[in-house]
Amino acid sequence: MTFVLAMVWRELRATWHRLLFFFLCVAVGVGGIIAIRSLVQNVRIALASEARSLTAGDVYLRTDQPWAQETRDAVLSRLGGIADISLTETVDTVTMARVVAEVAGLTKVVEVRAVQDAFPFYGRFVLESGRDYSSLLLEQRGALVGPEVLTQLEISVGDRIAIGNSEFTIRDVIVAEPGRQLGGFSFGPRGLVAYDD
Repeated sequence: MTFVLAMVWRELRATWHRLLFFFLCVAVGVGGIIAIRSLVQNVRIALASEARSLTAGDVYLRTDQPWAQETRDAVLSRLGGIADISLTETVDTVTMARVVAEVAGLTKVVEVRAVQDAFPFYGRFVLESGRDYSSLLLEQRGALVGPEVLTQLEISVGDRIAIGNSEFTIRDVIVAEPGRQLGGFSFGPRGLVAYDD
């Protein structure tokens, strides 16, 4: 046994730097794994707690084409079997907005979302004026817009803009919006109008 211990001591003395390097590699590897697992867990918890406000509902169905009637009927029949369910529809489109007052017709590409009265189920709008969001703001052709619309079209709250063939009065400015599409790409500033309009 003494011989074995003597040989181990001799080898450790001669190659201690290799042993130290080995232990450092193990420590860095374990530390990296723990850090990544911690990050993944924190992201998972954050997404789980914010998922409802990110989608503005529990379930989010989306299509780039109009719903076929058979598909709509199938979805509604599946939802019909669930107690205490609420449903709201939105339409998102990219279009042009222009200032009504100008003859020259200063225009800007905007992303318009048309929402029904029940939108959103979760999350909350933050408006520049500080007042609470209500679907009443969109009644009688009201619109909420992103701050970029005001600066780029050189208008203010209370002015009128035309979207397609319809004119809307700007009622407030959107600072934060639930259900906003994830991802950084957008075609233009945001506009919100009533679904029926």
